[in-house]
Amino acid sequence: MFTTTTTVAKSMRKPKNNVHYISGLNSFSGLKAHNAVALLVFLSVRAILCQDSIMNGLTLIGVAVGFVLLRIEASVEESAE
Repeated sequence: MFTTTTTVAKSMRKPKNNVHYISGLNSFSGLKAHNAVALLVFLSVRAILCQDSIMNGLTLIGVAVGFVLLRIEASVEESAE
């Protein structure tokens, strides 16, 4: 009678979890790498666009200042004659 209870008690125990986790590896590591690369590409493109807009603005300002100087020069020459 005691043998049946001990076998039932042994069979009711939870089985041991024999899973061994490897640290540093997961199924999303590839996605993380692509996200990091995509972020770097986005930031570099954003920086280039920012620099591009600044350079375009400076060029337009330079052209406007050049035309103003030409008009001033023309008016000074007309008043000198």
